Amino acid sequence: MSDIDLVIISDDVRGMDQLERRLLLKDFIEPRIEFFIYTTEEWNGEVTAWIRQLKREAVKLVDLMRAYGVSPG
Repeated sequence: MSDIDLVIISDDVRGMDQLERRLLLKDFIEPRIEFFIYTTEEWNGEVTAWIRQLKREAVKLVDLMRAYGVSPG
């Protein structure tokens, strides 16, 4: 079974390093779920190999909800 990489795009984390960003979600940490938080600029800007891989494997949460018959609201 593979893990889940959850990517959050939020400009509210601008100026924070990755550790500060991860601490924002410390209450939600679960085994096998890894969070990555990027600003819009980081996600759409100069693409690293890691971001390129995340984008290649990405499924929008709203699309995943629909696939499982859950109304996105």
